[in-house]
Amino acid sequence: MKLSLKPISALFLAACLGIPSLPALGCSIPVYRYALERWEPEVFEITIFQQGELTSRQKRLLLELDRSSWNEEKQFNFSLDIVNWDELQGQDSTPYGLDTPPPLFPWVAVYHAAPGHTLSPLLTGPLEEEWIQSVIDSPARQTIARRLIEGESAVWLFLESGDREKDEKALAMLSGQLELLEKTLQLPDPNAPPLYEKDSAETTILVDDFSDVDITDLRIDFSILRISRHDPAEQMLIEILLHSEMDLVDFDSEPMAFPVFGQGRILYALVGGGIEPETIREACEFIVGPCSCQVKALNPGTDLLMRAGWTTSLETLLVRDKPIPLPFGLAPLMVGDAIQPTTPTGGVSITREAEHFNPLLRNLSIALGVLIFVNAAVVGIWIKRRAADQA
Repeated sequence: MKLSLKPISALFLAACLGIPSLPALGCSIPVYRYALERWEPEVFEITIFQQGELTSRQKRLLLELDRSSWNEEKQFNFSLDIVNWDELQGQDSTPYGLDTPPPLFPWVAVYHAAPGHTLSPLLTGPLEEEWIQSVIDSPARQTIARRLIEGESAVWLFLESGDREKDEKALAMLSGQLELLEKTLQLPDPNAPPLYEKDSAETTILVDDFSDVDITDLRIDFSILRISRHDPAEQMLIEILLHSEMDLVDFDSEPMAFPVFGQGRILYALVGGGIEPETIREACEFIVGPCSCQVKALNPGTDLLMRAGWTTSLETLLVRDKPIPLPFGLAPLMVGDAIQPTTPTGGVSITREAEHFNPLLRNLSIALGVLIFVNAAVVGIWIKRRAADQA
């Protein structure tokens, strides 16, 4: 058996250098509100395959699309890419997921924003204004954005299966449970104390403090938006939903429910018999529960392609920037100095005294000593085994 030292070394280094751990507790800001203010949606890629000259109308449409994707208010979360099809010939076109030439040019392909998803396009079609507008926007997505900006905790998208009996049964279950949860769930404690954690030198660091933030206008409010799989105006939305998880396309005969919160974030799908009280409650508890103020990538879900002026449409922003801990437990360079107090919005003053030593050199020394010991032990074992084999 071969023993690799690289993973062992990495683990010892991480432990000895004292990489700060993530906070385990939450604060008084619920997840859905933190996500609404801070979790910017991932960017979908819209690729235009071109062959020959574009007409003046097509050029105008592309210019409008490009302006929409990069306006100051970030209304749309897509980027535009124009590719010359003739230049792809003789090259590897796998990144675009097109096995055969498009039926006509210009041809449009829309790719999922979430990393790790298939490279095949979600939807393809001609560069026609009516079709492309249905790709980047739709009535259902406008409704979702409006409801979330107005303060709803989550909009549950109910994707019909087409089986009337199944759909009505699942919808009744979802509706009844959401009505119950609106009455029984509670928002995080508005008087929650500031959240602290320890760094590598056992120094207490203020992670965040929302204890003075007024959250009285926040509420627990869920709604349902019913969607037919055969609605031509919602084909882009349906494709995004069905590709939000890898195997959902295999359940085309089952109703599905998708809680959407924040800036168009799909938490996950409940499918068929999985639309039950326990799973509905778990999703809702996460959405209205205390946030841990983590980066978006550490949380589940994928995003919708939609148009919305998320933070620009909010009357009040509740989430403040939190102080960033010094990496690896580093203290200020000058002994006896202190980090100057900072006063974030709301008037809370935050001060942390400097350490009287720098733990980095100590931690590096410990890490080096441990690695030397481990390497020496492994080499010793290897020498003994080799000597035994030769004997």
